[in-house]
Amino acid sequence: IPWLEALLSRASYGIRKRLGRALQRPRIGTAGILLIATLAAGLTAAPSGAAGASALDSAIRDQGPVLAADSGKLATAVGPSRGILAHAPTTLYAGTVANISASLYAGVRSGSGQVKAELLGAGQVLASSSTRIRGSGLIPLEIPAAAAGNHTLRVSSSQGSFSTQVHVAADTILLMETDRPAYQPGQTVRIRALRLDSQLRPLPGEVILHVRDAKGHGVFRSASATDEFGMVEFAVPLADEANFGSWQVTAVSGNRSIETAVSVQEHSLPRFEVSIEPAKGWVLPAEPVVARVNAEYAFGKPVLGQAEIIASRVSRYNGSFVEFARLEAEIDGTTAFVLPAPGNVDYRGDNRVRLEVAVTEQA
Repeated sequence: IPWLEALLSRASYGIRKRLGRALQRPRIGTAGILLIATLAAGLTAAPSGAAGASALDSAIRDQGPVLAADSGKLATAVGPSRGILAHAPTTLYAGTVANISASLYAGVRSGSGQVKAELLGAGQVLASSSTRIRGSGLIPLEIPAAAAGNHTLRVSSSQGSFSTQVHVAADTILLMETDRPAYQPGQTVRIRALRLDSQLRPLPGEVILHVRDAKGHGVFRSASATDEFGMVEFAVPLADEANFGSWQVTAVSGNRSIETAVSVQEHSLPRFEVSIEPAKGWVLPAEPVVARVNAEYAFGKPVLGQAEIIASRVSRYNGSFVEFARLEAEIDGTTAFVLPAPGNVDYRGDNRVRLEVAVTEQA
């Protein structure tokens, strides 16, 4: 039936499939419930019998709130009736725009008129939107950011008014980062949190920060509102006697929370620094690898001791590194190595050579 197909053009695949099965029968049985809200006289409000009511309930749960349904004779539904079909998600998200699908019909033709969608809660209208629809269309309903909870959705037109219960969930995206992963006692941990809506737009609101030390003791708590970009920053000073280990940082905004861990550890300067300088950044497969190793104390004095260099190349079988040369030499601040040629490996275009060096100072 063309006009019926047009009515359900915006409905889900599951609804259209049920309707298709139903239209193949002389009567619309419980397996093919006609999901159309009608105002025609003499129509039953639901399928007859407990089985029909159960099937209707199941269909509503599967497809979302269907504001009215009729499963009488097909001839009756095609008669000179006027009505509205409306379909909405079972869960709406605060701070977003929900599109309510609606179709109007008048007998065997598509209808037109003003259709209003309203979100009702606590005895007041939380959101309202009205759109003129010709045949079928969408009603954009802006859900307030503070409307989380269970509410009533009402869709109305000159054809009638229908209501259903919907749940409005908070849809906040909360991100957090620290300026580095590890700190020392006496330093300041700088933390930044970002609050966004489901469309990745800045979302105003309050963010509460909790910090627990390595022993699980709460050492910091602060609340601050986000700026126009949805961002807020915190500075957490660490005591000079801060205990070492993993500290837990938690940001909370509404019903959303996010955690990260930072390390607080004692700082000890390395006794000396080691560096390696290849003669050039590339070599031919049959060319020796030449490199220089340098070792120097923090105060500038050269390190006297033993240096070992290990050369590895990419395996031709699995792409992992495989050692092909190992040399040792005495070092007095610096020493040079000449390693054997790596050969032609070419594992899927990967011809890398890795050099590792270890320096042991003289006792």
